[in-house]
Amino acid sequence: MISLGINYSQMHDSSACIVRDGELLFAVAEERLSRIKHDAGFPALAIQACLKHAGIQADQVDHVCMGWPAPRAIFLHDLKCYAAGKHRASCLNLLNTTRYFLSMWHQHGGASRFTYHFGPTKARFRFEDHHHAHALSAYAYSGFEDAAIVVTDGRGAWEATSIWYGHNGRIDHILTIPWPNSLGLFYAEFTYYLGFQKHSDEWKVMGLAPYGQPGVNLRPFIVPDDAPYWVNAPGLLGRNAGDVSAIETELGPKRVPETEIDNRYKDIAFAVQEACERAMMTVVRMAVEKTRCRNLCMAGGVALNSKANGKILTSGHVDRLFVQPAAADDGVALGAALAPYLDAGGRLPVKPMRHAYLGPEWGDAEIESVLRTYKLRYTLLNDPAKVTAELLVAGKIIGWFQGRMEFGPRALGSRSILADPRDPEMNAKVNNAVKFREWWRPFAPSMLAEVAGEYLASAPDSPFMILALPVRPEKHGVIPAVTHVDGTARPQTVEQQVNPLYWRTCAVSPSSIRPPMRCARFSARAWMRWSSARSWWKSDTAILGKCFGRSPEEMRVSVVEHDGIKSIVKRWILPQGRTPRRIQTGILRGLTMELDFQHQAQRWLGLQERELSTWLRRLARDIQTAIDVGANDGMYTLYFLARTPAQRVLAFEPSSESQYQLRSNLRLNGLATDERLQVIPKFVGASETQSTIPLDSLADVLTPPCLIKVDVDGGEVDLLRGAHKLLGHPRMRWIIEVHSQRLREDCLNTLCASGYRTTTVRNAWWRIFLPELRPGERNDWLIAVRD
Repeated sequence: MISLGINYSQMHDSSACIVRDGELLFAVAEERLSRIKHDAGFPALAIQACLKHAGIQADQVDHVCMGWPAPRAIFLHDLKCYAAGKHRASCLNLLNTTRYFLSMWHQHGGASRFTYHFGPTKARFRFEDHHHAHALSAYAYSGFEDAAIVVTDGRGAWEATSIWYGHNGRIDHILTIPWPNSLGLFYAEFTYYLGFQKHSDEWKVMGLAPYGQPGVNLRPFIVPDDAPYWVNAPGLLGRNAGDVSAIETELGPKRVPETEIDNRYKDIAFAVQEACERAMMTVVRMAVEKTRCRNLCMAGGVALNSKANGKILTSGHVDRLFVQPAAADDGVALGAALAPYLDAGGRLPVKPMRHAYLGPEWGDAEIESVLRTYKLRYTLLNDPAKVTAELLVAGKIIGWFQGRMEFGPRALGSRSILADPRDPEMNAKVNNAVKFREWWRPFAPSMLAEVAGEYLASAPDSPFMILALPVRPEKHGVIPAVTHVDGTARPQTVEQQVNPLYWRTCAVSPSSIRPPMRCARFSARAWMRWSSARSWWKSDTAILGKCFGRSPEEMRVSVVEHDGIKSIVKRWILPQGRTPRRIQTGILRGLTMELDFQHQAQRWLGLQERELSTWLRRLARDIQTAIDVGANDGMYTLYFLARTPAQRVLAFEPSSESQYQLRSNLRLNGLATDERLQVIPKFVGASETQSTIPLDSLADVLTPPCLIKVDVDGGEVDLLRGAHKLLGHPRMRWIIEVHSQRLREDCLNTLCASGYRTTTVRNAWWRIFLPELRPGERNDWLIAVRD
């Protein structure tokens, strides 16, 4: 029997998996293939990957199992909540509920989308209750003969929290706490109140919580110690999505995103995390009491709260704990695919899950092909583990790409960023230079299972990095980069028989190196899709299969500097840190920017992209509209606002870190409130999605002459495909930065076919002595004019 499990709800984390005769063959989240974080669209790419791995066609599948009930069930429960006053029946809420129902009903819960993409099939379509699928995914892969099962998430169709009892290959329902009395709802709304994105950034609240202090009273919103807990859902849900007025009445104004986090918000984060932990402990005690079983399985998005999981395991209430590694909605596909095994009194194939390497894989030949396509230098290695260990000891940050992709949000030694945990500055280095994320967010260690007890106060089996456990006090200074401010770490215990290559990487290093935990594993959710090979240049080096690549930055620096001279100059001569500096010359002369002098001295001197100065002045002298695609920290946006007659300036920048720097630089120059400016936090591409917008969507509102500057590191062709109408506009001018010969030629062909006069501007000869930091071996600018 072949069953295909699908999570699709138009909410978040679409995914698919395939099971043959009880064996899980393949599982992948749609976001890993589409590169849209928490992708909520129909998982056509994930399903196609499942079928390809199994070597079958869609018409050979016996069961297509959806991890949600039919749309009618959700709609009816929402109407009951409105009628009972549990959810405010505002016009907007009713409209959204109806719109969602009609959309899913029109798609037959996703069945019609499946047949649209994959054609007719003999398969039986099944719609499983959401929490039932969660519970199946936790119990079937735990390996426990009998277990209490707790499912806690934002919402199912009508469920918020449920308790089940698994025994003899079947599960029995014990208790359901209906939505909206939901811990996930409570945590998500406070995530939004604290200035983050709900259903995405809850990790940030968990990481921020240890920096706060007790004292904030949240009892108006949650009573965690009752059995069951109580959440003030009407107050949290408000009149519409994003209404946190009830929280603001009690605790003051919500935090504006990207602003400084003062102690008040840290204390609130502390209180939110503490309340969540106490409520989860209450549910666990109920589950153990009702099932009389001390083996515990957990699933649902709230089960990814590693701090709470660690406290549950060490509380004394349970003997063994299994948290399904893809505990959020993407893991629902695993349980849904197993549901047919319960038909006619059947039993689940209960097998322990020892790894999450369930996704796609690329061989060495494919990796080499892509490296050659992008003209990236590389070397073939005989022993990738030994080379990686030596680089980590030397302080390098490694992009690690090996074997099959992990399923779930954790990077577990297949698509990972590696660094040395002994360096106290490594946390800041990776946050600032690679991950571009908040300073307080902790990183996690990969450690040999054999030595975990030397570093952790308790060392349970933890292969999925889903438990936060206390680090022994004497080891805090030994592994500072992975020890959080509260003295905990979120370990992955690496076993030789599960991942031999990664185990050797952690185990093999020069004999002088201590501790025996050799390397740190830094979480990298959806780190890269292989076809976008340039992504791994964010790290110092990359180990992809047996291919070793040195970063272009390192290669350029080595041309003009010896390591000793470079170290002396950076440490003793150049100023440290990012500070406001007035630009001395060039197109931004007299303006101020926050600069890291070690890496951006050329910008301060007016030398960065100096080759474009004459062209920029000529093309921008009479423009009415300026578009900065890939604005980064705003060098060109500042120029358009301060030096040109543009009446409208659009800055596209999807990175939250770069948006923060952009707005900071605008404030330094008194331009933050300029009515001409609009900052758009999206990628620019060929089509419109949740995170991408095509330039053609602007075609009818732009006033010519228009100058468009493009720097998107490899996506230039896709951008031009999404600008078909715009390319035909009169009086359009383009400046496009390209980093390879192939991209340059493709862009030139598109522009020339649209009637543009083009010129190529290359790096000046003196760049041999003053190279700029570039993601590729070469750097050209295409100037295209159609007046």
